[in-house]
Amino acid sequence: MKKRAFLVSGGAMAGLVATVAVNPIAQTLAAPTIISASPVAVTTKTTSAAASAASSKQAPVNGGTAPNATRTITGAAVQERYGTVQVALTVKGRTITDVRVLQVPGGSNQQFADYAVPTLTQEVLQAQSANVNIVSGASFISGGFLQSVASAIAKI
Repeated sequence: MKKRAFLVSGGAMAGLVATVAVNPIAQTLAAPTIISASPVAVTTKTTSAAASAASSKQAPVNGGTAPNATRTITGAAVQERYGTVQVALTVKGRTITDVRVLQVPGGSNQQFADYAVPTLTQEVLQAQSANVNIVSGASFISGGFLQSVASAIAKI
């Protein structure tokens, strides 16, 4: 009786292994368990910290700029329908820490800029990208703002 039970459980295990090996859905369900049990994240953090400490002792790169230095990068002045939009990004390492508006259309369009700029700034800082949604009702200013941000990011 024990032999039969062993064979059944062995067959069930082989069936499970075959299902996971062939079925892509089973693979995606099984993968998080394997990944979450891996100590790679701890090793990576330790390695990154060691590499970061080692790199801070190296000579500056990028024309004399230290890797984690804070710098300001000016985006392109983008001519949009109602005027020019230009931003400057404050960057530490490769992280955007601030977005400053250098030019926006004024006059009757100032209300659109006042409405859109704070929202766009927050979204760019959160996404660390120019790949964010435009502000409804201020699409021209939003488009110019995001183009200027993208041109600055390209210089990082």
